[in-house]
Amino acid sequence: MSDTIAKILEHSDISEIAQSNMQRYAAKVILDRALPDARDGFKPVQRRMMYTLYTEKLTPEAKFVKVSTIAGLNMAYYHPHGQADGVLIDLSEQWTKRLTLVETHGNNGSIDGSPAAAGRYVSARQTKAASLFLNGLDKGAVKMVEAYHDGKYEPTVLPAALPAALVNGTSGIALGMRTDILPHNPLELLKATKEIVKDRDVSATKIAKIVTGPDFPTGGILIADQSKILEDIETGSTSFAVRGTVEIETSKDSSKLTITSIPWMVNTSKLIEQIADVASSTRIVQVEDIINGVESHEDLSIEIEFKKNTPEDKIKQFEALLYKKTDLEKKYRSHNLMIVNGKPKVLGVLENLKVFVDFRLETLRNIWSFELDKFKDRLELVEGLYRLSKGFPILDVMKSIDGRGRQAVIDELVVKHDFTERQAAYIADMSVYRLKDSADKIEAVEREYNELHENINQRNLYLTDENTAKEQLLLDLDHSIEILKDQTRRTKVVDQVEEVKIEKIIEAVESKPCVVIARRDLQACQMGSRAFENQKESSDLSQIADYENCRTDEFVVFLTKNGRAITRRAIDLDSGNLSSTHQPFNKMISTVTADDEILTVAKAEEKVGYKIVTVSKRGYVKVIDPIKLRLNVNNKGYLKRSGQCSPVKNGEDEIVYALKLPVAENGEFLDEKIVFEMTHQKKQDKTLVVELPLKNIESRDDGPGGNGAKHVNTWDGVRKLLKAEVKGYETEETESVSDGSDQEQ
Repeated sequence: MSDTIAKILEHSDISEIAQSNMQRYAAKVILDRALPDARDGFKPVQRRMMYTLYTEKLTPEAKFVKVSTIAGLNMAYYHPHGQADGVLIDLSEQWTKRLTLVETHGNNGSIDGSPAAAGRYVSARQTKAASLFLNGLDKGAVKMVEAYHDGKYEPTVLPAALPAALVNGTSGIALGMRTDILPHNPLELLKATKEIVKDRDVSATKIAKIVTGPDFPTGGILIADQSKILEDIETGSTSFAVRGTVEIETSKDSSKLTITSIPWMVNTSKLIEQIADVASSTRIVQVEDIINGVESHEDLSIEIEFKKNTPEDKIKQFEALLYKKTDLEKKYRSHNLMIVNGKPKVLGVLENLKVFVDFRLETLRNIWSFELDKFKDRLELVEGLYRLSKGFPILDVMKSIDGRGRQAVIDELVVKHDFTERQAAYIADMSVYRLKDSADKIEAVEREYNELHENINQRNLYLTDENTAKEQLLLDLDHSIEILKDQTRRTKVVDQVEEVKIEKIIEAVESKPCVVIARRDLQACQMGSRAFENQKESSDLSQIADYENCRTDEFVVFLTKNGRAITRRAIDLDSGNLSSTHQPFNKMISTVTADDEILTVAKAEEKVGYKIVTVSKRGYVKVIDPIKLRLNVNNKGYLKRSGQCSPVKNGEDEIVYALKLPVAENGEFLDEKIVFEMTHQKKQDKTLVVELPLKNIESRDDGPGGNGAKHVNTWDGVRKLLKAEVKGYETEETESVSDGSDQEQ
């Protein structure tokens, strides 16, 4: 192989080879992968997937079919490039698509960033709206070409009733170019198209009064003056800012801000993290909790609860801070790069709709031509029947040939009575019963004969008269409007928003040494390092679960026996001392119960020099990196961050030890061991000692959700865990007692 390449290079100009091959590759990426066609608004892979749904007859009334099956057929017949499951799922995402074209049964993902289930677990079919992009394929509406699979054909473009890219938006990167198209309201686009059909030279200003800016599936508030909207209409290259919508409630019993919609393509879980970080870094208000009540993009609710009696103006300042610091306000770039006549071109909404009008007229003419041929074909046969209905003595003819067979009837009708070959064959194949005269039959034949003539004249008029063709296009657009009549605008458009002055933002909390005190009864505080050292010797420490030296700008995490992780920035804790009382966590966090108990407190920062090892009553051992507890997002509430740190089985288990064990720079444990002391299964007066090297601990997940591994057999209800402590291998070995049946690792 290397010799062959060397010979090619020896006799060739490398620049010519590179240029030739890269040009072909670039054209392939641009035309067949990254950019949508301005006519139907689809990229090739999307178009082929829609065509697969059509060929498999997966209409809205059909049974659901596995996504993996549909994707497999698509790749086998039309698009042999990578995995196609994602394309089908993408067309079904109601939170990213303004007009979904695929309906799914099963988990197709979520607005919170949760991925869809594998294709074998999700089924799909067309939505009602999908017909607007497929109707006419059976009537020659568009050109068909040979597909990847022998014997299969595919459309070069779909007979779309509106351009999909403008409706749903899309993005793509080709070689040296990029497209970013924002979604628009389908009803507005259809109404604007009607104006273009009526007046080709309609002004952009008039269209801008109809298409009033992008319209996102997640709603929100579009901040755009008329100049921005005109840029979108005229050039297709501009930018917009979009805010989520909020509701503020202040009362005697409640002070909260509820987010009811968010900008397009924003991940709700990420947004909640951002909100929590903002809440931790400001003194404008005191945030008590952040509750994630998101069910879907249509039923979205993120509640930020504040301390009671928080003034509304303070909440408005916090709202303004969210717009500034989080994705609750997001900027979008619009650059409508599409394929027009085989070449990439940036189109404004107006020009794109003009391209679409020309294309839609072409598809309708193709359909009319197809129907005209079908009507003419049928008319030839009906004309023969029409002659029979007018008294032609067909039974006498058949008697005259004296049963000489089908061909004799055909010859007689063609030669002697001027029927065409097809008419004669059609009549010869009819039964005698059908040839008998009757009033009903005569009336039906005459009716069909007249209808065919009318349809033929009608189609000829459509094809020859431009004004009539446009009238039919207007009716076609009205039909689409009727189908999509419930697609009202979701995004509110405002030309400006009220700017709220933010009085005080703590961008960086003052960093100074402190000690965080954790009490068993769910209370916590922070105090100066020097004050702690002065009080430690003279105070009662029996109620102190643990303490941690840190700095005021650092986060700490409290672990409880019920497996909760409560995260705070040190400075957000009350100032106090070893004997002072504070509001317990169960009074502030709904997920923390009064029967819980704090076991330890640890720094939730990078490279703290230790990991936490939890040991449960039932013998589950789990390794936890404290930083991952800080990043944990809980569906019910994030801040003040109460997340699961170590599972407890339906109340049947609890954490009895939470050990902060040092690790080397590479994150591995030192040569130490955990020594477990338990009651003996049979010898009640003795104890069983089990040694577990730290390096042998199997942790399936050091994050919040894993179960850990069961390293100690506590023989539920019989053998009890009495003690767990860490010892080095240099210390004196602990004597083990065993009857031979209780071998432990």
